[in-house]
Amino acid sequence: MVMAALIPFLALSAAVGPLMPIIARDLHASMQTMAIGAGLANAAYAVGTVMAVQFSQLLPQRRMLLGYAVVLVLAFILSAAAQNVAMYFTGQILAGACTSLLLIAAVPPLSLGFPASKLRVTGMIMNMCIFGAVALGPTIGGLQAESDAWRPLFWIVAAIAFTALILAVLTFEDAPPADLSAPVDLPA
Repeated sequence: MVMAALIPFLALSAAVGPLMPIIARDLHASMQTMAIGAGLANAAYAVGTVMAVQFSQLLPQRRMLLGYAVVLVLAFILSAAAQNVAMYFTGQILAGACTSLLLIAAVPPLSLGFPASKLRVTGMIMNMCIFGAVALGPTIGGLQAESDAWRPLFWIVAAIAFTALILAVLTFEDAPPADLSAPVDLPA
């Protein structure tokens, strides 16, 4: 579930480079607009991480994970079905934020759920999947660009995110907030 939740945005953000001219053409956007939108999606990923740490202290993390997964699926559907650049970037920005929210909500339970003897293998598999997806992204984007279409890749990513949502529902274990007395860090 963790890999299906984290990999789609990370691989897609690496794959979108070769697809940008095609997406820009189809959505009637300039390359500069596309670059700004991609930057905003990556910024949302960074902001989501800070927000996730705050949320995990004060809110039930596993319940939040389900909410993040639902929004992630909707975000990818919005991008895949985009009729204009605003729809596309709204989806991408939400996907970036939700991916980092899921990172903080899903990885600690995964790491803590396995015995210490399996932690090394778990970490290796997780790192290989995440960094492998990012490394494979440009190849996937290039292959998709050869077909002069970008939407099939986005629909596949939406299906992977939907798989993560189904797995999150099937493996749901409620857990209380980490520390209700934790102060909210407004500067962060």
